[in-house]
Amino acid sequence: MLVSIAITVGIVMILVSVFHNPEKNEKVSDTAAQKEAAKPVSPLPEKPDRSEILFGCSISESGCYISEGQRVMEGYNLWVEKVNNEGGLKVGDKRYPARIIYYDDESNKEKVRENIVRLINEDKVDFLLGPYSSGLTLAASEIAEQYGKILVETCGASEVIFSKNTRCTFAALTSASWYTREFFIMMSQKSSEKLTYAVLAFTSKDKLFPKSVAKGARIWGGKVGFQEIYYKVIDTSSENWINFIEELSEKSPDIIVFTGHYQDAVLLVEMLHKKEDYRPKAVVMTLGPTQINFVKDLGQKAEYMTGISQWSSNAGYKGPFFGSSQEYAKIFEKRYGRHPTYQNAQATTGCLIYQLAIEQCSTLDAQQVLENIRNLNIELFYGKIRFDKRGLNIGHPMVLVQIQNGKQRLVWPENATEYAFIYPIPE
Repeated sequence: MLVSIAITVGIVMILVSVFHNPEKNEKVSDTAAQKEAAKPVSPLPEKPDRSEILFGCSISESGCYISEGQRVMEGYNLWVEKVNNEGGLKVGDKRYPARIIYYDDESNKEKVRENIVRLINEDKVDFLLGPYSSGLTLAASEIAEQYGKILVETCGASEVIFSKNTRCTFAALTSASWYTREFFIMMSQKSSEKLTYAVLAFTSKDKLFPKSVAKGARIWGGKVGFQEIYYKVIDTSSENWINFIEELSEKSPDIIVFTGHYQDAVLLVEMLHKKEDYRPKAVVMTLGPTQINFVKDLGQKAEYMTGISQWSSNAGYKGPFFGSSQEYAKIFEKRYGRHPTYQNAQATTGCLIYQLAIEQCSTLDAQQVLENIRNLNIELFYGKIRFDKRGLNIGHPMVLVQIQNGKQRLVWPENATEYAFIYPIPE
């Protein structure tokens, strides 16, 4: 028993050291990554009479990710409209309008692969933009890498996407295993107790993202000295997950960490409110409180739920083209009549990454664009952008929102908010 515990503790400490220092981690695989990165990307399609810069995207216009896919398209299209209204993308002394070709992937991996091949071979796109979800992004990346076509992805957070020494794929967003880091740091400052926590990973739609976040939660929870007392990966499409809620409530953890997608988050909150004999002190979710329909769908039950977000309009970031986080939100609201979600913002950011890289070129060249993306180290309205050798964005931290009086309130980081985190959840 003691040997088993010692081995477990040793593994956790190794993982903590690896996750805590991404630059040290990237040095371990530098040789292999640099060999892959040295391979040239495919040249851009020959267009002697080029009149535009063409982007291609497989997106969910139907299927289980239709709502999230719509958010991604809104973010992409906002950038296209703004850059074209300002004269197009500047390359040397020329300007080119941007255009995006979309194909519906029906929230299906095989359809994603089919769409990406079509965009490259038939439509002759110059660059690729990512779909929604880690699973679909992985499928898109596999084809992009095969053809040597640059892909900036904006909604695939799982590190699995970058596990094969990718050379053409870049993530605008923070990777999944880092999602809960800020939450556990905040909780360690809010409570002098060594709290207990439970992790629930719901994988009905997407298996990669929830598992990656859940594994990271174990690392960050252990790092601040909290005790994990329950951990389950649940396929909600095939198992009776209500039984797991019963098990969890019997353990009575102080904190519940939920990893999964929106509808499962709503169902989880409904189930917790039926458990009159158990009240967690805090509940944090990867998707739920950050989404625009959460309060509408749950009403009073949504109160005090905490959400992990890639971005907030109050985060205080600023940079070229869109200005500050608040200015981006105003531009978005004028165009779409509502406040942007973080999926909107990170989709726009993916396009802006391309813009910054393209406009540093004297002539439009794929290899030069690739190098310019790799070398980015800049703050934008969305936050910091800096890539490691794999293409992961290691510069961007997460923010936390909590539902208070029916509103999304930014509660972390402390230096960017006027609202205090309410803890524990009131009766």
